[in-house]
Amino acid sequence: MNSNDQKAALTALSTLLSPLVRIMIRLNIPFGSFAEAARQAYVRVADEEFQLSGKKQTASRIAVLTGLTRKDVARIRDLPEDNDTALNERFNRCTRVISGWLQDPRFSRNGKPLALVIDGAEPSFKSLVGQFSGDMPMRAVLDELARVGATALDSQGRVRLNKAAYVPSSDQADKLAMLGRDTADLIDTIDHNLTTQGVDTRFQLKVEYDNLSLEAIEAFRRFSDQHSMALLRQYDEWLARHDRDVHHDLPGTGRYRAGVSLFYFEQNLHATKKEPHP
Repeated sequence: MNSNDQKAALTALSTLLSPLVRIMIRLNIPFGSFAEAARQAYVRVADEEFQLSGKKQTASRIAVLTGLTRKDVARIRDLPEDNDTALNERFNRCTRVISGWLQDPRFSRNGKPLALVIDGAEPSFKSLVGQFSGDMPMRAVLDELARVGATALDSQGRVRLNKAAYVPSSDQADKLAMLGRDTADLIDTIDHNLTTQGVDTRFQLKVEYDNLSLEAIEAFRRFSDQHSMALLRQYDEWLARHDRDVHHDLPGTGRYRAGVSLFYFEQNLHATKKEPHP
């Protein structure tokens, strides 16, 4: 990489870090903890993705690649590995349950989810969970969807779906975990497009205008929410038909993860800057 590319990358890094640092400061996470997380990421990526063909990755090579000392590399490689498998499993299974509820004609009518008895006469919430969540206990799914406000019991004790998506809205730790996962997906797509040419590039586009009125912003926010949700429902329906966790007899080789992420953004360009802190 030439010096111009490195300068552009560092400028992009500074822009990327600003909203992230805002979150870190708000959560009282000091720079030392951030720096340690960066060290660990450098070592992990160098260890897993920059090996020489046919050779075992060494602490010395990782030190050369990262600029860290061999002592730091050895220390970090000995740390226990962080694991968010439980969160990912919970997210994926709850998402599949809601998708099945909306799409399977046993549990919906014309795309509108039915109110389901918890157990007993069909269609039941228990059979819905059994069909779409794998081996996750029915009560665990019921409690989790109720916790995030996705479901509620009606006056007859039936389970009703309140939201067409699983969003862990009531748990700060879950939101922060999604910060890592969703942002990593975006950066991974950008990295792929930086190193790939032609038909193998991944879709990465946005539309923005920078001279809109408050009234236009409020209208566009409602417009984008409505149309983005409709588009995501179409993607979800397509992916659900090809999900081998539910449709075990589907043909095909390998195991891949894929999806599309949509998000809305806005910024008040006339907002006055805060006075410097003493």
